[in-house]
Amino acid sequence: TSRQQEVVVRGTDDELYWAARLDTGGYSPYRGLGGQVTSRPALSARGSGRVDMVVRSASGTLEHRTSTAPGVWSAPKDLGGRVLA
Repeated sequence: TSRQQEVVVRGTDDELYWAARLDTGGYSPYRGLGGQVTSRPALSARGSGRVDMVVRSASGTLEHRTSTAPGVWSAPKDLGGRVLA
């Protein structure tokens, strides 16, 4: 399954935001994914159409989310540990 180009960014308010590239060449409005984070998100796409994201949570632990459809993300799963800056 192929997916369109998508972006996830950390906003100035430390929330994650998602947007998708439109057929017109621009991007959709950014949509908040909720939660507070303290690092940039790192994403990895799989050939099955799944995208995995990890990010440092506000409490300093590693947090994981998955997406199997554009704009649809799982709830954050705390992976524990302490992530340094």
